[in-house]
Amino acid sequence: PCTVADAPARCGTFDVAESPSSSRVLHLKVTVLPATERNIAPIFVFGGGPGVPVTPGAELEVKLFAAERRLHDTVFVDERGAGGSAPLLCPNAMKAHEREMIEGDLFPAPLVIDCRRELEPNADLTHYTFDDFAADVESLRKALGYKRIDIIALSAGTRAALTFLSHFPSSVGAMLLSGPVPPQNRIPLEFGRDADA
Repeated sequence: PCTVADAPARCGTFDVAESPSSSRVLHLKVTVLPATERNIAPIFVFGGGPGVPVTPGAELEVKLFAAERRLHDTVFVDERGAGGSAPLLCPNAMKAHEREMIEGDLFPAPLVIDCRRELEPNADLTHYTFDDFAADVESLRKALGYKRIDIIALSAGTRAALTFLSHFPSSVGAMLLSGPVPPQNRIPLEFGRDADA
């Protein structure tokens, strides 16, 4: 039990294996705001980025969406590798390439290479994908005892929502996709083209 903006909530972590063959356990940060009257359909919030943490949004949910919360539990889970869910951080690479990030390309190749080298000893980077996040959400859905979930997704979170729907169609009631990123859009390779558009 916890409180979010003076509202009762449940806060904690949900443990998942990094991969089926890995002994590494990822502790996913989760906040659940229970419906204030009765839960007719839980809403899961998927953030953009990819990798923007959603758990801080629980406070805004309490302050701005009282009507929505009457009939919906709202679930916030930070995507694996982001926010409070086993974040993939490479502080040494970020420091070493600070100037390049400010003055150069969006993702300077030397930064990406050094960051990967820094992360690989402690993480299997092939398991921080939308497919893995979809499996995490399905496991969390089951653990929370929900039959079907509704999804509200923003930007790159819409790709996660579409991935979840493709893998677990019977687990989805409805989806609201804001700024959808279709599967054929190769994040981040087409950022420049999309910004121009």
